[in-house]
Amino acid sequence: EAQGGTRRVRLAARLTPHIRHLAKYIDIPVPEPKTFVFRTDGATRMRRARTLRDFVQALEEAAPGVYDGHLLRHDFSKWLSDVVGDVLLARAVRAFEDGTPQITPAEALTAIAGAVRARYEFMEAVNGVTPDSRTVMSGV
Repeated sequence: EAQGGTRRVRLAARLTPHIRHLAKYIDIPVPEPKTFVFRTDGATRMRRARTLRDFVQALEEAAPGVYDGHLLRHDFSKWLSDVVGDVLLARAVRAFEDGTPQITPAEALTAIAGAVRARYEFMEAVNGVTPDSRTVMSGV
């Protein structure tokens, strides 16, 4: 007790390392104007993703060729960087976007979904994909 006065204290060093719990960000929605809008190439149909879970689900459910335009414009990495604020993940995703045509667009979408899953520690299945079967990237 300081008896009403000021008393100097010294905090001990942490006993455990700080761990950033990325899993908590999976279901936090972005504001509506910042939603990722999946535009189907050549059609007026759209799908929106307000959370990382929605984003991964849309990537995993995409029909072949549907989101090729997004890959070519680097829309996925831009959204992850500018809206989600994850520059490291955006860099990894940009490599997949740049990887086409060495990898197919379908493989790029699978790799992007896997990178998000690995980074944000999805612990439950989304569309039948469990953490044990996800694509894991080193350095993400």
